[in-house]
Amino acid sequence: MHELMVYYVTRVYPSWEVTCFFVIQGICIALGSIVKKTNLVFYDRFQLHPWISGPLILAFLGVNVSCFYFPPLLRNSIDDRAIGEYRIFVDFVVEKLAGKQT
Repeated sequence: MHELMVYYVTRVYPSWEVTCFFVIQGICIALGSIVKKTNLVFYDRFQLHPWISGPLILAFLGVNVSCFYFPPLLRNSIDDRAIGEYRIFVDFVVEKLAGKQT
């Protein structure tokens, strides 16, 4: 579904990078749940403090996002198109507001 949304935004056939991103996230969530439910020996002994695990999770997400999620969007200039559309919207709003004042 995510590849389909990227296709509709970029109009370029899927490269499966976005799917890979979500598969990796799903596997990591499943592994985390399994470790917590089975209460493995390592989990009790080596549980990280939230001040350490939080930044590690954010770093992991940041690396995955920069490797798999953003490249298909940036490769197809979606950021330039979005900025152009916002500029058109702002010009429209300014024109309508200026028209009401006169």
